Amino acid sequence: MSISFTGLASGIDTAALVEQLMKVEAVPQQQLASKVKAERAEITALQDLNSRIAALATAAKDLTTSGALALFTGTASSDAVAVAARAGASAGSVDVVVDTVAAAQKSVTAALTTAPGTTFTLTDAAGERTEITAASASLDDVAAAINRSDAGVTAVKVAAGTDAGTGEPLYRLQLTARETGTGHAFSFHAGTAADVAAGTATDLLAAPGAATVTAAADTSVRLWAGTAAEQTVTSSSRTLTDLLPGVDITVARAGAEPVTVTVAEDSEARTTKVRELVDAVASVLSRIAAQTKVTVGSDGSTTGATLAGESVVRSARQALLGAITSPVDGESPATVGVEITRYGEVTFDPEKLAAALAADPDGAMGKVAELATRVQDAATTLSDKYDGLLTTSIQSRETTAKRLDDQIARWDVRLEQRYHRLTAQFTAMEVALAQFDAQQQWLTGQLSSLAASTQAD
Repeated sequence: MSISFTGLASGIDTAALVEQLMKVEAVPQQQLASKVKAERAEITALQDLNSRIAALATAAKDLTTSGALALFTGTASSDAVAVAARAGASAGSVDVVVDTVAAAQKSVTAALTTAPGTTFTLTDAAGERTEITAASASLDDVAAAINRSDAGVTAVKVAAGTDAGTGEPLYRLQLTARETGTGHAFSFHAGTAADVAAGTATDLLAAPGAATVTAAADTSVRLWAGTAAEQTVTSSSRTLTDLLPGVDITVARAGAEPVTVTVAEDSEARTTKVRELVDAVASVLSRIAAQTKVTVGSDGSTTGATLAGESVVRSARQALLGAITSPVDGESPATVGVEITRYGEVTFDPEKLAAALAADPDGAMGKVAELATRVQDAATTLSDKYDGLLTTSIQSRETTAKRLDDQIARWDVRLEQRYHRLTAQFTAMEVALAQFDAQQQWLTGQLSSLAASTQAD
């Protein structure tokens, strides 16, 4: 550790002087730090913009096909039926009569104190047998073994009173299929699979006191009921998929009266999709405007936002604005409701879109698809994670920022060395001055002694 003698001989505050000199020496490093701060602020702003444009590319992709606006909604004349229209649907209606609703088989055994053995067989509707071995004849163990099996059945022990003769508690096993439909019906026997095949096993669901509480059932509906064209459609679940192309129905209950299923164009959903695209583009353009704004002060000075003057950001704005506002097949996007104000803001007019769809549905949907494709292409060119213009600009700036950080780190070493040199120089000066002062005092003393001796003589 170096020792400094601050002003002991010179009377100068050399520590303060060194501090002032170091502030001057540190000016280049401070300039580098300011440059890094500005660089990182721009990187953060560019990353934010890049994320927004990448999200825009994803949003635009949903509208890039001419059928993207072929949206439909399904309704039913009764709450006994729910309708869902998917891609591929078309407008129309059909009457259905719901005869049965899919159900899972639920059966109970007769009242028992213990199970009649430890080996049982569950047989499904296809005749496949699953042999089950319980740890004991306890109904708890039997239920546990059934639940562990892959037979597609669950079991629970239910209290059923007491035995009149012995007073022992009685229980039933309630067995329920895991899935609905006649294809998941089952039988339950005491005995091995071989015993069932030989006909020597005991059918526990057909024994006296046993019962099927709910029979396995499929959903069954009739189209054009009562006519020569009557047709029955079934499903093992409550949902019938593609009853009409792209239309699923889910039934809640059966009924004798026909239920009208109607599919119509969903104009509201169409409007929402186009509005979301336009709003997404407008939001990005607004963000760019805020980040590149230049403010002129009352004294004529100018202050730029974080990305003011950035050519890559100007290019991004021009690309997106051109994609959403340039003519499509010689016609303005305003014909489908996409407009630009005199202030350069992108807006959406739903009434114009509705009118265009009513006059020429295919043409209007084709224009929207073309606009969405251009927006997606422009956004992808800017934000692609490998070679997007914004992505590569960010990577270049991060490289620059790292290089500046390295320079600042080297300046730390340089300044520390400079500080030690200055401190050592001033310390040496103080020591030299102190020696000179001591010599002066000695000479002064010698001269005084000589003068006194001369006067005495």
